[in-house]
Amino acid sequence: MSGKEGIDIFLRVRPVKRPSNFVNFLDEEKIEFNIPRELNEGQFVNNQKENYRFKFNGILHQDANQEEVFERIARKNILASLDCINSTIFAYGQTGSGKTFSITGTSLSTLPFR
Repeated sequence: MSGKEGIDIFLRVRPVKRPSNFVNFLDEEKIEFNIPRELNEGQFVNNQKENYRFKFNGILHQDANQEEVFERIARKNILASLDCINSTIFAYGQTGSGKTFSITGTSLSTLPFR
């Protein structure tokens, strides 16, 4: 590893009971949100943006398990740190969205070898 890898940004999609019709996965790196413009019956012009597209280094879908998260995101960071290269994994998101689970996995108290 050269240490010049830069920053990789991944999106992990949390499982939901009812998926939104406003979200479109374009491929394994791109996601699109289509938010319909609210029609105002008043005199105001609505310049609200309707389409948002984001590109990531990878998208981990709802069915991704912890092993896939580790292989795609953490493995190269751990190997880099063993080569004395600074490495950080930063989880960002709404409260309750699964950041701690994504970083730490299952609770140690639930593992069979406890």
